[in-house]
Formats: sequence, structure tokens, C-alpha cells
Amino acid sequence: PASRRIQAVRDAHDEAFGNYVFRFGYHGPINMIRSSENTTIEANTHWYQKLEQKSGTTIQFDDIHSTHARLLFDPEASHLAEALVQGIEESERVTE
Repeated sequence: PASRRIQAVRDAHDEAFGNYVFRFGYHGPINMIRSSENTTIEANTHWYQKLEQKSGTTIQFDDIHSTHARLLFDPEASHLAEALVQGIEESERVTE
């Protein structure tokens, strides 16, 4: 069933995150782009807290009005692209 597949993905994410070591020189905030209509993301606040602790920085959220599946289709994909470009430009200012 789908619920088992979803749990397997979550378990894999947790394992990967637990083993990940931050090794980059970026010290600005992490910009988390997410769909506004994804209710499971809100339930994962513990994951964001662990990410902030592990990275030593803060997380800023950029919500795009969409479902997760629609983020790859216009007009949502255009909003996602804009958010990515803005985040890259901001990270370049922080690392200069």
C-alpha cells in the first residue's frame, strides 16, 4: 500500500539525514521551498530543528501556493524557478 511506500521514503530520508555531514562554507540561512498545500511538511518540525542544529544556521521558508505534485508544472513551476534564482542570488551575496 501507498502508506508503506511513503513510510519507506521517510525512513530513507531520516537515515540519509542522520549520516549527512555539512562540509560547505556557506553560513547564511537555508531557504526551504515548499508547497503550501502539503500538510505532511508541517508535521516534520523536528526535522527542521535538527537541520538547523546540524547546519548551525536558520531555515527560512518560501511557500508556493500549490500542491507538491503541481510544483513541476506551470504556473507553479515558474514560481519555483523564481524562488530558486532568488535563493541562489542570496546565497552568493552571503558567501562573498
